[in-house]
Amino acid sequence: MGGEQFTVKLADGKWIEKDDSLPVGDIRRFLPKGVTNQWQEVLIPLAALKGLDIQYLGGLTLDFTSPGRQAVWIDDISFKTAATTIPRAMWLWESNAVLNDAASREELFTFCRNESIEQLWMQLDYKVVRGSPQEAEITLQPTDADPASSRPTTTTAAPTATSAKSQAVERVTCEFPDPGAWRRFLAEAHQARIQVHALDGYPEFALKPQHGVPLLAVVDAVIVFNRESPAEQRFDGIHFDNEPYLLLGWKDRLRREQILREFLELNVECQRPA
Repeated sequence: MGGEQFTVKLADGKWIEKDDSLPVGDIRRFLPKGVTNQWQEVLIPLAALKGLDIQYLGGLTLDFTSPGRQAVWIDDISFKTAATTIPRAMWLWESNAVLNDAASREELFTFCRNESIEQLWMQLDYKVVRGSPQEAEITLQPTDADPASSRPTTTTAAPTATSAKSQAVERVTCEFPDPGAWRRFLAEAHQARIQVHALDGYPEFALKPQHGVPLLAVVDAVIVFNRESPAEQRFDGIHFDNEPYLLLGWKDRLRREQILREFLELNVECQRPA
């Protein structure tokens, strides 16, 4: 709309615990010409963040000071230096709408070009496939009843019904229904100078019991897909929009710390060598 007036407030961990935030300045301090109906970059110097621990920033509030209906659009938020250029990205949750429609793909690429969008984060449509348990490798340790054995003996056997739970390793993979369509889309996107990240996400995915399936299976599937594809037909990255702050218990400090620990563990695990 343009002309909106508001105070920018930020919150670190301590302010979040108090359900409050710290004013860092009127928007006109950072945008001398004020808010317009065009995209503008707002730079807030770190010197303006006195009283905040920048390692634990977690909240942004726009406190409007005048009555009436007002609207402000916010895109990327990041730490940057004067020399840093942050690529502009866009979520695309309905990927199937463009994968197999040439006109829709052209419309999308034209929109990205007109809006200076350099990255697309596109929802993956996948199927979780649970295979039969693999043969388990069983290591038999020598016991007093078997003194003739001087070292462990290893054998391979299909697990029995009673041993399957402890010895079998279930094979879990993710499959893309139409990998050919993805390769075609990726090639066209790269030709248009647009990077494409595989996208998925759900708040519960941040919790440790949910890390293996489907998240890490999705990571493995993208790695395999890229290995089997020419360079111009590969994903440029993976983006998980999990939003753990939507989980029940987030406002409880101890529970929030546990959620964040598990969320960070997930990010580390996603980067493990395949």
